[in-house]
This record gives sequence, structure tokens and C-alpha cells, in this order.
Amino acid sequence: MKPKNLAECVELARKKEPFTFNNVYAMARQADISRSYPPTYAVYSYGLHYPMYVYDYEACQWYGNGSKSTQTTMRHMKLFEPYSVAQWVDADTLMSIALHGIVETSAQRME
Repeated sequence: MKPKNLAECVELARKKEPFTFNNVYAMARQADISRSYPPTYAVYSYGLHYPMYVYDYEACQWYGNGSKSTQTTMRHMKLFEPYSVAQWVDADTLMSIALHGIVETSAQRME
């Protein structure tokens, strides 16, 4: 389904469904069995370099981007904020969670 407006995108994000609309989009990453990475769902603003929120299916939790951002991205973040965010992290950490999941990201940080 192609969303017609941001309100429809918010509903799709709540259901963890992929979408693309102007400068906001969301995608699911499948588990990488060869590397034991769990599946994740991420909502982005203005490109893959800036995830706003990531849901880790293994942890069953949302993680949010606590880094400073533009006014437009801040507006997007307010619209798409999940009901419960387990932890606010910087953009680089959130990108790592989107790619590898929270367990692997935490393990990498401890090395």
C-alpha cells in the first residue's frame, strides 16, 4: 500500500509495515542467520544515514535516536514516536541496532 499522507505512514509504522513517502520511509531487515543477527524494523528520515526509531524483534523493544536533528526531522520524530521507547541512543548506535540488533551492538560496544 502506498500511503497518501504522513498520518497513513504513522499507522503503517505502528503495524511495523514498510512504506515510502516523500522523505520518510520504513523498512524491515530480515534476520541474517549466518551471522545470527535478529530481524529489525527501522523508520528513517531523509536517508539510511538517519534512523529515527528501530524496533528489535529479539528484544521486543523500540530504540530512539537521541541525536540533534533538523526541525523537519524533529517533527517527523514526534509524529512517529512509538508508545514506549526502551532507550534513546546516538545516531551511530541506532544505525548499528538497525543493522545488527541490540545484542550484537551491545557486545561490540563492550569489546
